[in-house]
Amino acid sequence: MKIQFKYYLHDNANSNEQAEFIYSQIADKFDGDEDDLRSLLGDSRPFYEVEFTCELDTSSGEVKILSAG
Repeated sequence: MKIQFKYYLHDNANSNEQAEFIYSQIADKFDGDEDDLRSLLGDSRPFYEVEFTCELDTSSGEVKILSAG
């Protein structure tokens, strides 16, 4: 049987940590520097609470992430 449920993760990183982490991955594509990205993100903390809609397969114990928001 497959059962859907929700799961939540909380990222407690501050805006400086978020900008540094993201910039390290997009520096070659982003038209600006790390300070520009930090200004763009502001204090929005877009990853503070992430909601996953998941599905548990009760036969195998497998958990599949269906969506994130």
